[in-house]
Amino acid sequence: MAKRKLFSIISAVPIIMLAASVVHAGRILVVCNDSLWTQVDCRTGISIYANNLVDDGYTIVENSNHYGTIPNFSSSGNVLLVAKHGESGGYLNNPIDLRNYIKARHDESGSLVGCVLIGDAAFPYWEYGSDPKPFYPLDIAYMDMDGTWTDSDNNGEFDSRSGDYQNPEIWVGRITASPLVKTNATDTAHPYWYGGSRLATEAKIVCNYFQRNDAYREGTLTRPHKALIYNDDEQICDGTNGVDYLYSNYLIVGNAEGTEDNTTTAADYPNRLGQDYEWVHNHSHGEPTHTSFHTPGDGGG
Repeated sequence: MAKRKLFSIISAVPIIMLAASVVHAGRILVVCNDSLWTQVDCRTGISIYANNLVDDGYTIVENSNHYGTIPNFSSSGNVLLVAKHGESGGYLNNPIDLRNYIKARHDESGSLVGCVLIGDAAFPYWEYGSDPKPFYPLDIAYMDMDGTWTDSDNNGEFDSRSGDYQNPEIWVGRITASPLVKTNATDTAHPYWYGGSRLATEAKIVCNYFQRNDAYREGTLTRPHKALIYNDDEQICDGTNGVDYLYSNYLIVGNAEGTEDNTTTAADYPNRLGQDYEWVHNHSHGEPTHTSFHTPGDGGG
């Protein structure tokens, strides 16, 4: 069966699958949080994904240190094992060191085309302004291989950049399942539920994602070519925000520009994610740790 080529990302909630009709080639660096790697479900999922990548013509980077051997995988390559973001004494536990590692693999012979970060690998943050300085996650720091990124005050966050930093040389995808884990059966803050009556572990969610990803590639799982555009009140930008260049079939949830009501809310948004959309474009206020929605009279997002 002809396989569907895709680039897949999972973050806090949304799942994005992009189909492409190009011939794949080049190396991919697969990175996993070391504590997550100890779980059988995680290794099983990554094994499925690694075989998918090889079937699509990619090569997985062979790391010489701090690596895990991929089970049921006969090709070359392994998984780079890193500490969680900020973990004391952990390997590559900060964005500066992790970016340097990715760049070193890019600068080797052979073409590094992408990097997949599984679990809570270091998040690059961008800070600016005066104290207390606001900061924002910015994975483009891992994608730009010929610009210069600097942490001038050595606090683990980038605060200046120069050179050709606006044009990424590689792609980076994150598969981050920790925000989806339920802590108990009545936990409503984390919407993911696995198996109907069982609480999901982070590793189980990762494995479940890779299984669905495999089914999508094989053509046994399909999604309609359809997008959801979720425009929150004052954040609206001419309706489609450019999504109509990718999708002719889309639904806009939101209000006319300059108006506000309770259409787009924190209660409504998670319910939309379980529907049959291939792409979800959420245009709303947010902070590094969460997305927020503006409602009438609340003074902001």
